[in-house]
Amino acid sequence: MINFRPFTLSEATWIIRFCRQLINYALSSRDESEAVQILPEDVREKLERTNYGVFVTIEKIVSSSMDGVYRRVVRGSVGALPSDEYTTLDLLKLAAPAAALKDPRRTPLHKNELGSCVLEVMFVGNEREVSIEDLYDVFIPGYHMMVIDVENCKRIVMPHDVISIAEELLKDHESSLSIEDLVKSILSKYEVPKRVIVHLYETQIFYEVMPDSEIIERKLYLNKVFKRIVGKHRQLIAQASTSKSR
Repeated sequence: MINFRPFTLSEATWIIRFCRQLINYALSSRDESEAVQILPEDVREKLERTNYGVFVTIEKIVSSSMDGVYRRVVRGSVGALPSDEYTTLDLLKLAAPAAALKDPRRTPLHKNELGSCVLEVMFVGNEREVSIEDLYDVFIPGYHMMVIDVENCKRIVMPHDVISIAEELLKDHESSLSIEDLVKSILSKYEVPKRVIVHLYETQIFYEVMPDSEIIERKLYLNKVFKRIVGKHRQLIAQASTSKSR
């Protein structure tokens, strides 16, 4: 079931504005602590009393010189899992500037790029430990984030990653895909041993449609690629499709 709904769309709108302000201040070498003033008191208090994990992603909208088609390119993505040591507000204050300046896989964002970028904020919570065998029965692709400890290293499988893996698999399947095939492909791609414990986290994702514009909730589990999953998992997808935000 889709039960993890910690924030309303209205609250998320303020939160993403707050993240944009944090990034803007970081790029301008201003005191980021001032950015919290943008938050309504009730939203700030909710962020201070909760301990959700947070992932902030910055995508730049660029056009191809060949065909003029617009696409989104990730310019930075940083996050942290839930921790009793940090509130949700703490992690937002850390992750948003870090996504702009400290993603080790990408060059730092330049100030003049921010106006061409959209922000995504993903909240993470409700951890559950499951075996590989149980994973087939409870995993909802596009909704759950997988965290797997392999040789003292965490392998994190984001909901977005599962879409790409499913799309690749379906190229070799004429019409449908089993949840077993999908899970096995995920574990193979991330070089995960067969006998491990998987930490499943539920997620809620919010996203700017255009830079500093309308905010929507991204329900990746409703992606059309997952509607082609057959077998006992179909009921979970159906439940997800009819689930409503609080």
